[in-house]
Amino acid sequence: MLVLAVCALVRISVVHQTEMIARDGVFYVRMARDWSDHGTRWMLDNYSREPGYGVALGAVRGWLVDCGGSEGLGGWELAGQLISVAGTLASIAAVWWLAGVFFNWRAAWAAALLLGIGRNWVAVGSDVLSEGLALALQTWAIVFALLAFRRLQRLGRSALLWSAISGAAIGAACLVARESMLIAALVAALWLAFAVRAGKGASMPVRVWPLSLMCIAAMAAGIALTAGPYFLAVGGLSHQLADSGHAPPALGAAGGLLATVYVLEHGIFYEMFKKLVEAMHGVMAVAVGIWLTVRVAGRAARGKLPESIQPKLHWPGGLLIVGWLALFTPLMVFFGMRYSNVSFRYMMLMAAMLAPLGGAGVIVVGELIAHLAERAGRRLPATVAVGVFAGALAVGTGLHAMRPLHADKGYFRQAGEFLGRAASADETILTDNAWMLHYSDHRGEVVKVHNMWIDPRDLLASLHESKAGLLALSDRHVDGYKKNVPPNPALRRFLDSGVFEEIDSFTQDKPRTPEIVRVYRVDRQKLPTDIPSAPEPPLDGR
Repeated sequence: MLVLAVCALVRISVVHQTEMIARDGVFYVRMARDWSDHGTRWMLDNYSREPGYGVALGAVRGWLVDCGGSEGLGGWELAGQLISVAGTLASIAAVWWLAGVFFNWRAAWAAALLLGIGRNWVAVGSDVLSEGLALALQTWAIVFALLAFRRLQRLGRSALLWSAISGAAIGAACLVARESMLIAALVAALWLAFAVRAGKGASMPVRVWPLSLMCIAAMAAGIALTAGPYFLAVGGLSHQLADSGHAPPALGAAGGLLATVYVLEHGIFYEMFKKLVEAMHGVMAVAVGIWLTVRVAGRAARGKLPESIQPKLHWPGGLLIVGWLALFTPLMVFFGMRYSNVSFRYMMLMAAMLAPLGGAGVIVVGELIAHLAERAGRRLPATVAVGVFAGALAVGTGLHAMRPLHADKGYFRQAGEFLGRAASADETILTDNAWMLHYSDHRGEVVKVHNMWIDPRDLLASLHESKAGLLALSDRHVDGYKKNVPPNPALRRFLDSGVFEEIDSFTQDKPRTPEIVRVYRVDRQKLPTDIPSAPEPPLDGR
């Protein structure tokens, strides 16, 4: 409880300091509002992304309003933040339990504390993002699967109940993140591995195979119960994967193996490793490395290292970790091929799976400190050494994590709020950034932007279709930004054509090369019917 209290306080502090939600959070708020206004069927017909987080956000916001909370934009954001805080705290509790099973309860405390106050775990747990809810369901699905596994080892029929509960959690997780279905394959592999292993022993009854298969069936029934209605409503799992661009990963490891040459040439594995370190925090990654190094050294030394500094990973922890790596790597390879920049958020469940190893790494260092103190003639209990070392790491990590989120993006919120005040009730707003439209809390659209490039003809078409009276553009899309975005002279000529009047600007609070957002009033009577197109420059020129 103490670890969860510390993690909760860090998240509450970050929520209190933060002025803006994540850019993806803007999408989820819009999804939740549409669900509240139009219902589930409309949302499923108009969104390809999983509905779970949006529905949860809308439901929690309704509960907050019933309790006297804000009915405005702040109420939607608070609802999403509460879900993320609760979700990541639940996942930290699951990591604590897993680390205790994989190693011991000292490693569990260290793993839960260091992972829970890592910068990016705090960020995800304080923002309006779906990962907090997804992680809670995913990690507890694994916990329930291990509870079923324990009963399966004793051939207890209660294994069927826990298998069904695990399946229900997996199905619920699929409503938030479709890749959660891979957990079902991981769990099934664990149970089958047990059946194969147990079948070789003469003492194990013959019914181990039927019970293992029944557990898999019970898990499938749980998945069907929670996720089945959704997939039936949208035309099946394969249909949803195809619509969202997830179809290749559904083919499994073979799809990833076929891309080996591409992967090696583009260094995707290295990028995956960097994102994994980012997801788990550098301190936790180093702790994992320490444990792995000591285990390898211990095997090479053949018993010459003290057993106390070599925490052993209990079965089936290693199988679960290696199995998840084998299943999830092809998915990440596909994302690396498809998208130029894959977020660390995709790696957070992998970080949670590896966290017990990091907790064991902290134990290694603490035990080593106690061992060295003993050799120096000073008595230092290993538990004290571990606690002091973990506490020192936690203080540094926690202070680093308690910075406000999106601190240099406040000018987008200022511009958005200005747009909301400046727009009349019947006017539409057009912006090049979803943040501005969100914080205007007004009717509007986002301009089509492709690879940081706006075609003036596309902008003109949007102005005609939306009947916008206000336009907000970032200077980076007009005059370029550093080496990343080239100038767009055609867009500059259109803005200087007499159609637009600049009425305000908002500058980024940044010491070097700050960005500027400019707000224009549109003279719709002067809008031309057509202008020359300006295709984006070739990617090699960027």
